[in-house]
Amino acid sequence: MKAKFLTAFCVLPLLSNAGVITCGDAMSVGSEARASLHAAAQSRAQSAAQEFMEKTIVHPFGDRDSMIGGTPEKMAGTIEVYWCQSAEQPLHSAYYNFYMSNKGVFE
Repeated sequence: MKAKFLTAFCVLPLLSNAGVITCGDAMSVGSEARASLHAAAQSRAQSAAQEFMEKTIVHPFGDRDSMIGGTPEKMAGTIEVYWCQSAEQPLHSAYYNFYMSNKGVFE
């Protein structure tokens, strides 16, 4: 419970003051805060990708043919290792790039 309070009231406002959650932000916090940052970035990227493609993402944690997906935790690791090109890259853009490069995530 303390970690959720810390994330909601201390970490996230600091990051939002910087304007954007970066890959470096997500990799520099504890596991609960990391999960929260990834969830927010994934949701933002999913909405933007769906709007652009005019299709629904039905496999948000990896496409149906890959070994990537299944859980938010596996997806977070995949995004950090393979899709974050720098610590300064916005985290949501790494998710967005994943979605737009893996059309199997859509319906």
